[in-house]
Amino acid sequence: MGLSVCVGIKPQKRFFFSRPESFASIIERIALAAGDYLKEKNPARIAHITVDQDAMAIGIHPAEEDVSFYVASDHLVCSAKTSSAGPGYHAFVVDMLTEIEKRCHFKWDWDNETLGFGDEAGYGARRNFEMLQDAMLSYFQGLCDFLVNQDDSKSLSLSLPTNFGIQHTHFAISPMGVWEKAFFKSALEDASQLRDNAEAFFPWWHSAQDALFWKNVGLVKMWTQVKWHPAYLEGDEDEQLLTTTLECFEKARHLSHNTIPLPEEEIEEMRALRTGTHCPIPNPDLMGFYRLNRRIPFSSRWSIVIPGYFYDLSEEGDSSVTWSHIGKSVSLFAYVTEPDVIPPFVKDEELGDPVHVFNFEKDTCIGMAELRYAPASEGGYPILTCQVAAPGNISTTHIAVDTEEDIEWAVEVFKSIESLASHAVNPN
Repeated sequence: MGLSVCVGIKPQKRFFFSRPESFASIIERIALAAGDYLKEKNPARIAHITVDQDAMAIGIHPAEEDVSFYVASDHLVCSAKTSSAGPGYHAFVVDMLTEIEKRCHFKWDWDNETLGFGDEAGYGARRNFEMLQDAMLSYFQGLCDFLVNQDDSKSLSLSLPTNFGIQHTHFAISPMGVWEKAFFKSALEDASQLRDNAEAFFPWWHSAQDALFWKNVGLVKMWTQVKWHPAYLEGDEDEQLLTTTLECFEKARHLSHNTIPLPEEEIEEMRALRTGTHCPIPNPDLMGFYRLNRRIPFSSRWSIVIPGYFYDLSEEGDSSVTWSHIGKSVSLFAYVTEPDVIPPFVKDEELGDPVHVFNFEKDTCIGMAELRYAPASEGGYPILTCQVAAPGNISTTHIAVDTEEDIEWAVEVFKSIESLASHAVNPN
């Protein structure tokens, strides 16, 4: 379900006596041409290009998957999903591929049913943007038809990564925010309402990179990427993300001559977070999915629910993962045991007797958590040492909190641990 573009090229000799050009050489030329094109067309502010030997990815819009280049069936294939971002994005990708053709002096195969090449919306052949919008409108109508027949309690995630894991209470979420079923029902009432709702749902509905375009880029980044915790180091990932998101809104403000409505409360919060001097608990009622709890997979075998705004303190190569935020930290380690056997819990005599023991059992998992306190010389704070076991796997989690009032929260986190073998990470 969805619209996409897929084209390919088979390596040719660049000179009469030479061998066919290597895939790596073609990718290198495409990367240069695409980079220049993106700089000329403005999305370079939000775009990125990643090259890895005989493969490449171009990220153009935060609502959409990267445009992917890879080798298959003796061809270099370019594949781009477009129905998350909308018709403006679809047209931009096709126009970029056309320009790459010109600059690299080769011809994409745009129509090859055997190899799966083609433009599902027909824009590559017709270059008619109104017809492209109509094709995207038909896709949106089909999506609405599907969604209105879904259970109200499903808490769906649309056009988001499968491991996004945001725990929400709305009918559906997407890169543009939250949606209730009434929104999709109203879209089916008449043609005018269908188009209005499509324009609200897709972040890049029109072709122009105008004030609405930049506002929507800012909204997508704010909803799906901003972590809502302070950037402590100048130039770090958080600081760069906050800066880029704020620049999108300022661009929208400038192009609209300060007339386009913007999420001013969230903008002020991001400005404060960018300085690294303000660290509140994020308001869950404002825009931004990372304000909410998130089910996060770890070690490919387990998942846990923690606030999305926690810092990930893990480093590449670590055997454990750690998250932390204002007086709370969660550290996890998992290992494999004998297949199909639930392993026994390990007793650490050095820790001494616990103050309290918590247990749970669900699906194929059993869990035990022991509450102790750090030595008085270290602050005397509560520590929950948790073990959760499933057939062939066991995880150990240490949850430390500052106050007695947070023990209940720590127990909830402990009881959220699940085996991926028995439960999906994302509700959709």
